[in-house]
Amino acid sequence: MLEDNAADGEIVYRLLKKENPNINFRLSMTKSSYLNDLEEFGPDLILADNSLPQFSATEALDIFKQKSIQIPFILVTGTVSEEFAANIIKQGADDYVLKDRLARLPAAIGAALKNHRSEREKNEARQRLIQSEESLKAIFDNSSEGFILLDEQRVIRAFNSKTKEIVLVNTTEEIAIGKNILDYIEEDRKAQFKATTEKIFQGETIQYDRLFTNPTGIMTWINFTFNPVKKNNIINGICIAGRDITEKKIAEQQQEFDRNNLHALINNTHDLMWSVSRDFKLITANQAFDEMIMLMSGQTYKKGTNILSNIFKEDQIERYKKNYERAFNGESFTELEYNKDPVEFWSEISFYPLYEGKTVIGTACFSRDITEKKKAEDEIKKSNERFEMVVSATNDVIWDWDLVTSKIWWNKNYYSHFGYNREDIGSDISSWHNRIHPDDKERVMLEIRNSAEKREDCWTLEYRFLKANGTPAFVLGCGYILYTNENKPFRMVGAMTDITSRKNAEQDLKNSFNEKQALAQRMSSILNTIPANIALLDANGNIVDVNGAWKNFAASNGFTGNSYAIGDNYLVLTRDSGGSDEKDGKLVAQGIQDVLKNKVDEFVFEYACHSPEAIKWFRMVVTPLKEKEKSGAVVMHIDISQIKRLEQERLQSKINERMNITRAMLQAQEQEKNQLGRELHDNISQLLATIKMKLGFCLAHYEIGIPIVKDCFEHVEEAISETRNLSHRMVIPRFADTGFKAALNDLVTNYSHGQRIITLNSSGLEEEKIPAPIKETIYRIAQEQLNNIEKYAEATKVNLFIGTEGDIINMIVSDNGIGFDSKKTRTGIGITNILNRAESYKGTAKIISAPGKGCRLLIEIPLN
Repeated sequence: MLEDNAADGEIVYRLLKKENPNINFRLSMTKSSYLNDLEEFGPDLILADNSLPQFSATEALDIFKQKSIQIPFILVTGTVSEEFAANIIKQGADDYVLKDRLARLPAAIGAALKNHRSEREKNEARQRLIQSEESLKAIFDNSSEGFILLDEQRVIRAFNSKTKEIVLVNTTEEIAIGKNILDYIEEDRKAQFKATTEKIFQGETIQYDRLFTNPTGIMTWINFTFNPVKKNNIINGICIAGRDITEKKIAEQQQEFDRNNLHALINNTHDLMWSVSRDFKLITANQAFDEMIMLMSGQTYKKGTNILSNIFKEDQIERYKKNYERAFNGESFTELEYNKDPVEFWSEISFYPLYEGKTVIGTACFSRDITEKKKAEDEIKKSNERFEMVVSATNDVIWDWDLVTSKIWWNKNYYSHFGYNREDIGSDISSWHNRIHPDDKERVMLEIRNSAEKREDCWTLEYRFLKANGTPAFVLGCGYILYTNENKPFRMVGAMTDITSRKNAEQDLKNSFNEKQALAQRMSSILNTIPANIALLDANGNIVDVNGAWKNFAASNGFTGNSYAIGDNYLVLTRDSGGSDEKDGKLVAQGIQDVLKNKVDEFVFEYACHSPEAIKWFRMVVTPLKEKEKSGAVVMHIDISQIKRLEQERLQSKINERMNITRAMLQAQEQEKNQLGRELHDNISQLLATIKMKLGFCLAHYEIGIPIVKDCFEHVEEAISETRNLSHRMVIPRFADTGFKAALNDLVTNYSHGQRIITLNSSGLEEEKIPAPIKETIYRIAQEQLNNIEKYAEATKVNLFIGTEGDIINMIVSDNGIGFDSKKTRTGIGITNILNRAESYKGTAKIISAPGKGCRLLIEIPLN
């Protein structure tokens, strides 16, 4: 809409939105935005105010016309003169509507759209007519036949491109409209041509073939057809058509050649052919006959040999003699013959009398091997027997329709189910389509025709079929279509199933739904005052009505269904919900079903309903709806988003508090260990060193206590070494002095010995990215796990991998020790300390182990 007053634009938008909720509306307030919206928005309608600052509806209409946009343009403005209104209509506007009469705007828009649609359809029809004429001209010009049209004076009025090539083949002149046809005819043929055309003007149609020989000796046969051209039943011209029939003539000559080769063809067939005279002498036989006789008897039959020789069995000789005599008496017939020798086979033998004038002089015999045919017939017979058994076992009405003969076959269920007598029903297709309900017949026949035209294999329809007593039965009909190799339908088989009971049940359900809908209307005013999203369900779970909050929620979430799902079954909607909600959908459907069946008094379910715009939670409460008796349920969806957010905030606060406490405990443990390590080093080690020094002094001056003092000296030295190792293990290295990788190498060295090889892989470690607290955590976890391996694993090989990937540090410690059942409850604190350390920095720790399979510790901690 082109409008400089946003308030006026909003009024028009709301008016149109009320008429059509799906309308897309854009307001242009300047000339530049108007030009931009014409290109980008692509409107179907333009509404324009008359007067805008530095721009007007007249200018907007001029731009509209320059762009040749074929959509309505309607002026929506304040008071204007009749002269101005008439003038802008003449310039191309479709209508004008005053702002104080906006109620007329929807009707004006509808009329304008209808007029443009009508004009567009006219243009399309005109274009199709032009295309049709062009197509006819193209067919005429590109036809394989030559056509030429003459008037009463034999003057050429029209011709196609093949005329010179086929009709006027013996002239070198260029054919032209307006010239007389006789100018192109040879002098010695003009008189004959005139006589021929005179007969055409008398109403005759003449056709003849003519042979032409060109200068190179190539012969061409042309078939000419002369037809009178009539207008208002009066002959006013001649149409001459010429068609090249050279190939046809050559084919006819080929037929003569084929007749000359018939003898060779007979002798190359597998069918047996022979003829017998009235005195049972062999007249002639083909090669297949000779080969069969040789196979059966080991000898050949020469012409004149008695055909009833002893190479056949007596019963065969008697049977053949009777057949020959039947043919001698003028009878033509076919018999089946079964033989076991020399191989088992069936043959079909035809006998025909041979005449000389009117006298039978013998018989011609043809024998064909039909062994495979007989086998196929046996299979067909078995198949038909199976079909009859199936047809007898089903309750459906089965039919078989021959599309070529229009004959149809019904099984017995047709007569017993619909009440017709077999004697009163013919075998043509009228026994079916004449009994289709008149209101359904056109739809059914059209659907079947469309299926055949589209080369579809089958069709399925519901329609009404009239019984013998005139009452309609609802049936579900289906048909399977068979096609020829040329894709033409020739047969259709199918079935009819009576679905009247189902249809009646659907109608009863519909009536029940109407009753429940009336109940819902009484509750509507109450429901619309409640802020929760509420739906009323009938006893079967169908949605009878919803309140305003339900509708507003559906509209705000882009609901596109009919009537906000009223009439749909809510149990089906929830049960069939897909994705991750599928299990919840089935749970909710069962809960609602329990309320409807009076198994529970209430069903409550909480769920999340998030969108890109908002994160929300709802509580569904389903309670029975009672009047005199339980007849449905009330489904309420209550927004509990605020409650959930408060719960999450409290939970997150507790988690953060727990993490802070854990970190504090770990830091305290580290400080305690560091203090203990320093005490061990500074106090115990110093004390032991003093004892060592004194014992050394005694060892130097007292000869009597040398063995005892020497033994004490060794034990003290050992205690000092153990104390030093313990302090090194318990005190975290100064990573700033030694580096994190170097500290890990020292740790691995401390736990390595002759019975265990520990391999460290830190090639992917970016040490500078790791904060100091996380270095300490990773170091302690590695130390704890290596200590566990030393105590319990009995491992000979240990692999320690540590590396950084993006903002994550990963560590894997694996060994080939005895392993343990990771599913059993742990009693030690070693693994618990590892888990607490990882979780204190929002990391994860996973242990994979099984008896005899070693152990793998997987650590992942975010660096931020």
